Amino acid sequence: MGIDPKFLRKEGQPPRVGISSMVLKEGKILLGRRKGSHGAGAWSTPGGHLEYGESVEACAERELLEETSLRALSLVIGPYTNDVIAPDGKHYITLFVFITHFEGSPICCEPEKCEGWSWFTLDALPSPLLTPLTTLIEEFGVDRLDAMSWENPLDRKKRQQTKSSQVKPRSSDPSSYLIQPQAKRAGSTSKEL
Repeated sequence: MGIDPKFLRKEGQPPRVGISSMVLKEGKILLGRRKGSHGAGAWSTPGGHLEYGESVEACAERELLEETSLRALSLVIGPYTNDVIAPDGKHYITLFVFITHFEGSPICCEPEKCEGWSWFTLDALPSPLLTPLTTLIEEFGVDRLDAMSWENPLDRKKRQQTKSSQVKPRSSDPSSYLIQPQAKRAGSTSKEL
C-alpha cells in the first residue's frame, strides 16, 4: 500500500508547521496510535497543524481539546525539530509544547485519526514513534523530557550557556543556540528554545 498522491508534498513547497502537545503526568506521557494518512501505525502526542494567524499556545490548546477533550491549564514551549520525511514527501517543523497541568481525562475524540490514548512511562515508550518525536528523543534524550516540561525558559537559556561543549552559537542572540544532536539522522535537526 503506497502513499496517496494527494498527501505528497512537492519539492519546493514550504514546510508545514506542526504543534505537538506533550502531556506529562507523574513521569508518564500521553500517546495515541495514529490512523489515516500521515504516520499511520506510529505513536504520537496530541497535535496538529498551526493554522493561519494562530499562536503556538492556542494551537496546542485547541488540538489537545479536539483530540482528547483535555483542557490545558499551563503550557511551556519547548524545543522544535526540523524533519524531512523523504519517503512521504513531507517536511515538518514541529514545535513541542509541554503540558503538565490540565483538566479532564483523555478520551479518543477523533477515532478516525487515532486508535485511543494511553499513558506510557518515559523509560518504556511504545514503538514506532512518529518521526518528530523520535528526533526529539534521539537529540535530547528521554530523561530530559520531564525536566523540560517544568523548566522556566530563562533557566533553560542559563543551562545552555553553561554547557558550552554541547552548544554552538549561531548568532549573538542566546535564544538562537543550536543543540548538537547525540545521534544525528539525515534530514532531521532540532533546536531548544
